[in-house]
Amino acid sequence: MRSLLPFEVHQLVDYALQKAKHDVLITTTIPVEARLTPMRMLLLAQALKHGVMVRILISDRPVEDDWLDGPGLLLRKLNEMATIHANLDVSFLKDTDRVVFEVRMDDATLGVSNEPPLGLRGREPLARAFFGYQLSGVKPVLAYARNHLTAQALIVVGKIKIPAPAQKRTLSPTRK
Repeated sequence: MRSLLPFEVHQLVDYALQKAKHDVLITTTIPVEARLTPMRMLLLAQALKHGVMVRILISDRPVEDDWLDGPGLLLRKLNEMATIHANLDVSFLKDTDRVVFEVRMDDATLGVSNEPPLGLRGREPLARAFFGYQLSGVKPVLAYARNHLTAQALIVVGKIKIPAPAQKRTLSPTRK
């Protein structure tokens, strides 16, 4: 076990997507472009093509304005990828007040921090100290998973459901 620095949380996502052989689990807030960059999307696509099971569990919910740009576009891209790749699961967690986030690769590496790996911290702009740790090795990773990454701890409310884009209504020529 070792301490993580804030920038290492995002590097751990890259590492997990590049090196995973079986599965990757990421718990986060709603992804934002600054963290789910085009390069990370490419790494995700490559991991999926290599048969790696990737679960991205999101702890908060988008607001209506988010669906038109920014986070909504990323959620749409993830949704499209999930329809193409059965080994991608993107779901919303029941727990919307999650303050601890994980990046787990296989049963070999686990990062735990209060920094969401793909999204922004909730309750901004309050200052808070960063805490993060990396566990390596099967025994410590499985011990953490048995206590904090169980089906009961990670209850999901559903897959991403993308609302249809709002369309402008036009009057027919016969109506005035």
